[in-house]
Amino acid sequence: MKPTVIVKIGGSVITDKNTGSLKVNTSELRRIIDELSSTELNLVLVHGGGSFGHTLAKKYLVHKGKQYSSTHAASKVMVSMMHLNSIIMDTMVEKGLSPLSLPPHAILSDQGRFRAYQKKLLNLALNQGFIPVTFGDVILDQKTGFKILSGDFLAAELAIILQAKRLVFGTNVDGVFPNLDDNRILREVNRSTKFFSVTTDVTGGIQYKVKQGLRAARAGIETLIINASKPGNMKAAISGQKILCTKIVWE
Repeated sequence: MKPTVIVKIGGSVITDKNTGSLKVNTSELRRIIDELSSTELNLVLVHGGGSFGHTLAKKYLVHKGKQYSSTHAASKVMVSMMHLNSIIMDTMVEKGLSPLSLPPHAILSDQGRFRAYQKKLLNLALNQGFIPVTFGDVILDQKTGFKILSGDFLAAELAIILQAKRLVFGTNVDGVFPNLDDNRILREVNRSTKFFSVTTDVTGGIQYKVKQGLRAARAGIETLIINASKPGNMKAAISGQKILCTKIVWE
């Protein structure tokens, strides 16, 4: 079986997350998918929600569970995320790829862990030449009714259970910054590294991304945070070429 690369495309790269407009940045999405299609490795794609997910989740407090929100609001977020997923799937098919959509709300619950039969399904899809595509979503939870499952968590979890060769977090910045006033990129971060993070994001921002990346790095997976908005970066990263980015290491 060919080595597997897990790619997480941040919603901030492919949607206008800051304005909250439910509009896909089509040119960026098409370019990134072109770059993904260049690999001969097995590929699993995870995409964020951007304006399609974060805006609604924050507005209706869906990330706080049923006590502060409602099932109707949770459904709104699910529908919005499926809309974004559909656009991505259509674009991939148009580009000649073979995506297989796996909505988390339909297959995962509680802690968002994959069971043995789901891992078998993923491997079967990869062996048959499909690209599994999943995304940050709302999932059912026995304690809170429902919760937000971050695409960053999913990406790390998939990298671990599939024993991926590489995990690439594609963002709209070059990597991790040491602090707000220092624009130098940290070329490497580990468990002890202090860095700047904005956490107004309902899924925890860069701090949570690094936390999840550390889980993958601990399992021996090469883990990178790159700027996917720069043409060529994604193609280079998934093939193992050196680019300006932050590498997450366990030690």
